[in-house]
Amino acid sequence: MSLGDFFPDDLKNQFAKRNIDLGSAILIKIPDFTVNYDKYIIVVAKDNAEEDIAYVVINSEANPNVAYNSYLKSLHLKIDKANNPFLEKDSFVDCSKVREFSIDTVVEFLKKNPERAVGNISSSDLKSIHITITTATTIEPYIKKKYGF
Repeated sequence: MSLGDFFPDDLKNQFAKRNIDLGSAILIKIPDFTVNYDKYIIVVAKDNAEEDIAYVVINSEANPNVAYNSYLKSLHLKIDKANNPFLEKDSFVDCSKVREFSIDTVVEFLKKNPERAVGNISSSDLKSIHITITTATTIEPYIKKKYGF
């Protein structure tokens, strides 16, 4: 049992919604992902109806199976621990693919696991991620349009 268990549901709900903002970093299990452990994600956009969020994944290194040529390597942005204190070490953000979660799924997750909202990435890192996503040819145009990239 944690201290958060004693708070009323409406406060838990407000906390969860506040922590789903641009640049928010969350440690979460990603469905249909190649690893079976939780990963850090960064919220990079919400759709116009605010029903879904777009996110990118943080990896400890650029996966050579995904970043197998110079263009794909360029879509893996290095972020440093100094500017992102929730990280254990300097890491890489995979901007070659934007993934989606429903906001309701993330709200429910954070209501049960508030400690998994680990902070926000730096504004300069978020800006670099947005620029990289906008120019990435690996991301489907309909996804870019849905989230305003």
